[in-house]
Amino acid sequence: MATDSFNRLKIDVVDRGLCTRCGACAGLCPHFGWYQDRVAPLHDCSRQSGACEAVCPRIPCDPDALAQALAPPEIITPEMGPVRKLWVTQACDPTLRNLGQHGGTVTSLAHFALKQGVVDAWVMARSDGSLSGVPAVCRTDSQVKACSGTKLTSVPIVSGFLKAAGNGSGRFGVVATPCQCLALAKIKASNHPRLRQAAKRLALVIGLFCGWTLDLRDLRQSLPASLNLEAITGLDIPPSHYQSLEVATTEGMESVPLSEVNRAVRPACGYCFDLTAELADVSVGSARLPLGWQEARHWNQTVVRSLAGQDLVERAQTAETLILQEPPAGALEKLKAAAAGKKRTARRNLVGLSKDPDDLLYLPKGLGEGLSSLGNGA
Repeated sequence: MATDSFNRLKIDVVDRGLCTRCGACAGLCPHFGWYQDRVAPLHDCSRQSGACEAVCPRIPCDPDALAQALAPPEIITPEMGPVRKLWVTQACDPTLRNLGQHGGTVTSLAHFALKQGVVDAWVMARSDGSLSGVPAVCRTDSQVKACSGTKLTSVPIVSGFLKAAGNGSGRFGVVATPCQCLALAKIKASNHPRLRQAAKRLALVIGLFCGWTLDLRDLRQSLPASLNLEAITGLDIPPSHYQSLEVATTEGMESVPLSEVNRAVRPACGYCFDLTAELADVSVGSARLPLGWQEARHWNQTVVRSLAGQDLVERAQTAETLILQEPPAGALEKLKAAAAGKKRTARRNLVGLSKDPDDLLYLPKGLGEGLSSLGNGA
């Protein structure tokens, strides 16, 4: 291992291909920058132990210990972390439902939390031209609406939060992918003075289910030449058996075979253990329903993890902001199986990288053991 914070991040994380592009280091340290969808080490630094190292989601940590800050051990599952309740959800407001991804749950909860004063602002990903995104601080409903929909490329959300927390007032909510949720959980658990101050501003985290993200430059090169990149308004991934990427444009919807965009999947995503944003207060993904994708695409699966998340979801239902339904029989078991499959893949790939079956680099060596009896999910 390298001997100082800068080299640990540059050599052991960035150069090794583990970087999640969460932007945490760039939000804290002038020696790291964000350039064209990537973290860029800029200048050497001799600090032995810095905030950048403390927050990086690919510096060794114990995710189980972080999960116990959210929930008691008895509800922490080995496959997908804390689970208080699984719901199938949908925004009551059809405008938000149509504007957001699938059931519009994230947009609806973000609106509700602002209205109720649970947070003073959200840090979310906003589209910034064709396919790319930037972190945005949202203090109004219209700003939240502008961030609706999924961005399948990297957005440095943690950097956006750290800068907002350092410059602004009030309490923030953050909408984050699983690796970003890990960085945020490390912020909350850290004793570093800069991170303690940021943690005081972090009120709520909504996590997004995530199998992988796409490299912006590779994605642009992988899409069909006939597709007008400037006309793209959104991307979506149907269930795996469709093997397609749905591309919404101002001219309509196009389906692109996944085989044409697979090379744009970031290799670092193969080292991620978390499918369902285990360290969020509430986690949201696309639903899987018996009636099939055409029905399911209008709903979300929502996992309630913390007491704060439970309070938000239940209040949103009472206020007729969010529709909650019991999930289909076996839905939780299928989700656990899919999450276990991602852990097994991460373990296999990390061992392949370290060349040592006992060295999972940034994770405890026992991660993924005992999950081999579970299937790969639906």
